Amino acid sequence: MKSIITQKELVDYCKQNPDIDFIARCITPWHLLGIKAFVNRLKYREKRTIKGIIFIMAHSLTGYAIDSSKIDPIENITAKIYDIQESFFHGNNLSKGIRNILMPSFRKGNCNYKSLYIISPMKSWSSLSVDILNANCKYNISNIVIDDGFLSYESKFQMLLKQFAETKSIASFFKNIIQFPYEYALQNKYNYEKIHWALFQKNHGKFIANYKVVNCYKKILEMDSSRQIGCQIEDNFQNDYVIIITQPFEDHDLDYKLFVQERLIPIKNYFSSKNVDVYIKPHPRERTLEYYNQFKLLNYNGPIEQFTFSCKKCPLYFIGIYSTALVTINLFSGIKTISLSKLVEPYVKNKNLKYSIRLFANKFSDYVTIC
Repeated sequence: MKSIITQKELVDYCKQNPDIDFIARCITPWHLLGIKAFVNRLKYREKRTIKGIIFIMAHSLTGYAIDSSKIDPIENITAKIYDIQESFFHGNNLSKGIRNILMPSFRKGNCNYKSLYIISPMKSWSSLSVDILNANCKYNISNIVIDDGFLSYESKFQMLLKQFAETKSIASFFKNIIQFPYEYALQNKYNYEKIHWALFQKNHGKFIANYKVVNCYKKILEMDSSRQIGCQIEDNFQNDYVIIITQPFEDHDLDYKLFVQERLIPIKNYFSSKNVDVYIKPHPRERTLEYYNQFKLLNYNGPIEQFTFSCKKCPLYFIGIYSTALVTINLFSGIKTISLSKLVEPYVKNKNLKYSIRLFANKFSDYVTIC
C-alpha cells in the first residue's frame, strides 16, 4: 500500500478500495481508546473482520502523544496506521470550503453502497466526508464524533475560548468560529450522518452515563488487560498508594507552582504520614515536570483508565482538579476519585478556566467527591 501523505491520496485510496469500514484520526491515547471501542463494537455487530485506517495526529503545541509503533492490534480488526504530517491537511482552505457549500451536489445516498465510518474526536471530519462523496466513492458516510474528555461537554463558546488560550492564534480562533456553521451547512447539503458517540448525556442539568457506550469502553479495557497490555511497574507498589492526575496548566492564568507547594505537597505529606505512597501521573501535554520533584512519577503512558484494569494492586484514590479521568475511573472501575476544584479556585486568575472548573464540579458531582 502506497504511503498516504495527503487527504487527496486518502480519497483516491478509498475510491480504489471499496472494502474499507472506517477511517479514524486521534491525538491522545484517550482518543485511541474511543476508536478501538467503537470499532470493536462494529466488529461484533457485523460479525466479520473489520478493515480501516488510523491516523495519529500531532498536537499543535506538544507534538505526538501516541507511539504508532506500539499500538496493539485487536482480533479480527485490520488497521493501517499512519502518523499524519502537517501537510496532510493542506488544501482544506476557506475557498475550497465555500465551493463545497455553493456548488451543486449530485451525490445521493444509495442503499447498496457500503457504510464508511469516519471517526474523529471533538468534531466531525467534514472535509474528508465531502471529498469522498464528491469523488463518487461508493460509500454512505457516517461521521462518528468520539469522546474528547471534559471539553466535549462544554459549550461551543467555552471550547473556542479554551482553544484560543492554548494557541494564542487569532486566525485559528476565527477559523474555529466558522467551523460550526460550516459543518452544519455541509451536513445538510450532503446529507451524511453524524453521531455523537459520547460517554455522557445531558439530563436536567447533569451529565448521566450512557451505558451503551460505557460498556464498549470497558470491553476494550478488559481485553487489553487480559493480554497484559498496560501497567509495567505494578511490582513496585509495596504500600497502599494514591495517584494525583495532573493537567497542562502552563498556558493558563493559574499560579500552579504555588498550588503545588501549598496544596499538593501537604496532601502528599498527609498520606506519607499514614504510610501511603503518592504518585503523580503527568498529563501527556505537560512540558515541564519540575513542579513534582518531591513526588514519585507514575511511569505509565497509556490511558489512566487502562491502568486500573492492568495493575494487580489498585490505588486507594485518584485525585485531580477537573480531569475527565476522575469521572471515567469511577465509572469504569468503581475507585473513589476526588476533585480539588474548590481548593484550586483561589489560584485561578482566568475567568474561563474558573468557569470550566466550576462546571465540572456541578455536572459530575455524582461521580466525583468535590473538595
